[in-house]
Amino acid sequence: MFDRFDNDAREAVVYAQEELRSMGHHELGAEHLLIGVLRAGGGAAEAALQVSLLRVRERLVGTRPSRLGSSSGHIPFTANAKMAMELALRTSLELGQSRVTTAHLLAGVVKVDDPLVSGALIGLGVDPAEAYLRARTWAGDDAPLAERDPGETAEQRPRAPSEAELQRKLGVLAIALRRYGHHEGGCRTPDAACSCGLAEALDLASNRD
Repeated sequence: MFDRFDNDAREAVVYAQEELRSMGHHELGAEHLLIGVLRAGGGAAEAALQVSLLRVRERLVGTRPSRLGSSSGHIPFTANAKMAMELALRTSLELGQSRVTTAHLLAGVVKVDDPLVSGALIGLGVDPAEAYLRARTWAGDDAPLAERDPGETAEQRPRAPSEAELQRKLGVLAIALRRYGHHEGGCRTPDAACSCGLAEALDLASNRD
């Protein structure tokens, strides 16, 4: 799954699930995605955020009540976590890129205005708006280099989609995210509470015109 995510972005989601379990939570939120991105993105992600993984994790631990029992099987995503992924896709599309990277995910997480994430970042002296711009710059500087043919001209490079195109693609993604859910080991039944069909959603949103 997650066909449109590069390896590091997929790893970030896996790390987010690990953080969820370690905190005793049962919904994957934007705060788990943030930690997952920092783990997967390493020094580049910390540089874009201008704060370390350790400090972010320490700040976020205990911000949401934990419940007894471990999370296994069905893992629902919060509305803000889904929105963060939509914003990550939007950033990728706006930059004319075909893959969602950890840089795009970081941009989505800090832009979604999740109260736990924003509160933690502000408490650490990080302005979420400035962090978004740095993450977007990281995405623009990093991803195109891996995708670009060294011999292509500026005219041959993918153009950024128009606002109408973005709205259409994001609309397809939003519908697909509502239709599918995320279950470990694969989803047998569509479930609006989670994000198992994210691969299909991202593929539709990126390619449907």
